[in-house]
Amino acid sequence: MTPKNIFRNVVVAGALCAGATVFAAPVTILDNYTGAVDTVNGSPPADIIGPASAFQIDRMTVDIVGNSLTVKVFTNFFDGVAGSSGALKGDLFISTNGWHPQGAAPYATDQYLQGELMEIAVRTSGGAIVSGLNPLLSDNFFSVGHRANQEVRAGANATGNGANATVTEGSDGTFNVFTYALLLSDIGVLPAGFDLGFKWSMTCANDTIEGGVKDPNGPPNATPEPGSLALLGLGLVAFGARRWKVK
Repeated sequence: MTPKNIFRNVVVAGALCAGATVFAAPVTILDNYTGAVDTVNGSPPADIIGPASAFQIDRMTVDIVGNSLTVKVFTNFFDGVAGSSGALKGDLFISTNGWHPQGAAPYATDQYLQGELMEIAVRTSGGAIVSGLNPLLSDNFFSVGHRANQEVRAGANATGNGANATVTEGSDGTFNVFTYALLLSDIGVLPAGFDLGFKWSMTCANDTIEGGVKDPNGPPNATPEPGSLALLGLGLVAFGARRWKVK
């Protein structure tokens, strides 16, 4: 192998180490989010308002493979579950610039206009991907016995971009599972450098889950990590040693 080829291959290897996206398995977001304004139990807010058998959200999983994004919500809730007082399933909200709730876990002061403002929603009914949300809040559906001022559905006048997610409802034998499958490109996100936030609840917001995931390799044009720089340095040393030996 010529010195030129050695140098070229080392540079390519360093670039791959620095820029490759690795997201090997679904990330689990546990329900460590409470949200502000518990209209039943006062302050501090309880995680679940009403019976856990109706409203509990156990977790959310996020999986990214190439351009494909799959989000699953595991919950006791489904439309018509006993004790739900007429609550209905909400939409999936997505932030495309990271997750920035107000305060610290369990985010007991976070609510609409005081925490993360989600840019995108996936309508659970029909799967339409929309922006310009003007969201409907839990207060639009309930006057008492709910967690107030939480966005739960995209507004009727939210703007679609012509893209749809596939939304299915099933069970894993323990929890009801809402699955949202869509493309990153449909929400204006690249497969490398993503930084996403998610929110889901039923229309009363009696339990709400929020969380975020990031590309572990950072943005596509991030400064190479020390390991990548070291690899490139070793290549340059080898190249120099080769030239010295030839001389």
